[in-house]
This record gives sequence, C-alpha cells and structure tokens, in this order.
Amino acid sequence: MKNDFDAYSDFYDKWNETFTSDIPLWLEYAKKCGSPVLELCCGTGRILIPLAKEGIEISGLDVSKKMLDKAKEKMKKEATDVRKRVTLHQADMRNFNLKKKFHLIFIPYNSFQVLLSIEEQNGCLNSAYKHLTAQGKLMISIFHPDLSRAEGVLRSEGDILKDYPQSGDMTQIYSNQFYDKAKQIIKVRFFVDTNKSDGKFFRKTIDLKMRYFFPAEFDRILYSNGFETEELFGDYDKSPLKNTSPFMIFVAKKRS
Repeated sequence: MKNDFDAYSDFYDKWNETFTSDIPLWLEYAKKCGSPVLELCCGTGRILIPLAKEGIEISGLDVSKKMLDKAKEKMKKEATDVRKRVTLHQADMRNFNLKKKFHLIFIPYNSFQVLLSIEEQNGCLNSAYKHLTAQGKLMISIFHPDLSRAEGVLRSEGDILKDYPQSGDMTQIYSNQFYDKAKQIIKVRFFVDTNKSDGKFFRKTIDLKMRYFFPAEFDRILYSNGFETEELFGDYDKSPLKNTSPFMIFVAKKRS
C-alpha cells in the first residue's frame, strides 16, 4: 500500500483530540472478548493507549512509520505496566503475519475504506481471519454513505487548531469531496490552512480516496471472506442502523 498517511501525523492528535466517543465501544468489546486484542490502523494510539490503560493487552498495526513514532512518543509518558501491554507493528493491513492470534480484531473509524479494490479488501479480511481465535470477534467501523451531500462544497473539519504548527499559529482544516459513483469511491481533498503569527498564510493540500459500501454489500463481503455478522450498529452508542445513521459498525465472527 502506498503510504500517504505520514502527511497527517503532525496534526492528527490535535485535530482529533476531542473525538473520544468511539472509545467506550472498543473498550466494552475488548473486555468482553479478553486479551490479546489487535487494532488495525492504530495511528498515533488514540484508541490503543486508553485501552491499554484499562488493562487490555493490545497490539497496534499501522503502515505509517510517522504515525507509529507519534504513538511511541506518547507511550513514553505512560506507566511501565501500560507500556508493557502495548506492541506496535509497522505493516500493511492488506497482508500481515504477526504469528499470534487475538480474541478481538478491530478496524476503527473508516480506516477499512482506504482499501479501494476487492483484492485489497479480501487481503485484509483474510489476514484478519488467520489472526483471529476460533471464538474471536472482528469489528469494523465504516461511514454510512450519504450521497445527497453536495459535491465540491468546502466544509470545515472542526475547530481551529491553535498553536499549530508553531506557537501563535492558527490552523483551520477544510475539505471538499467528489463522487465516482461507478466505482463507489469518494475523492476527498483536505485543505490545511495556516495563518502564521507574522501574518503569512500557508496552505497544504492532502488527497484521500475512500471506498464506500452499503449495508447488505458489506455483509456479503464479510460472508465471502469467512465471517458472519452478529451485530450491526448505526453509531458508537450501539443504536440500530437507520437511514440517518452516521456509521455502520459490524461485529462479526468466523463462520462455522
């Protein structure tokens, strides 16, 4: 996989510091399934570290070295027992071999959707299948597509990032998106706009492609890779999937 995710590493934590609403769900299932747990696309440890602090033995896998370096920096601030519960791997989620099995494997917050082709999706799910214990669970969170959203409209991506990248700077992130409906791909462009303390302005652009799925389609993808869906939620509060739900959170097990 081409690694385009290093570009997010410098501002990812500051951008997502208030997003914690998904952590209770991952923690609930980690405790229910038991250690060890594997997080694919663990990034800077936004979820991984809180789970380790709650006593979960957890491995994190990510393709981005810069993201993992940020996670390692954050881990240095944690207690020794927390650090001992965490193992980090730089690897490609399409094809990995950690030589270990896990009771829970989860892919959070739309990360699976960067896998654009059937081959990439199957590769990831096949690798996950091999690493899951017989009674283990696979959880994947993806966004529920809303194709009524206007294309090309510039939208704010949250609050202003103060003192980024340097003290006194003010950075705002915007995005727009376009649909390739034939291929079910959303093309997103992020604009990272920084007003420097000396009055200068800088813009960085980051492009991202994401494959969107529909509920029955994704259920079939899981089934064809040896899984069956046990539960399906529309948000991190475990509410049922509805037309207006922002997410599709699949809880699956190995098919017998």
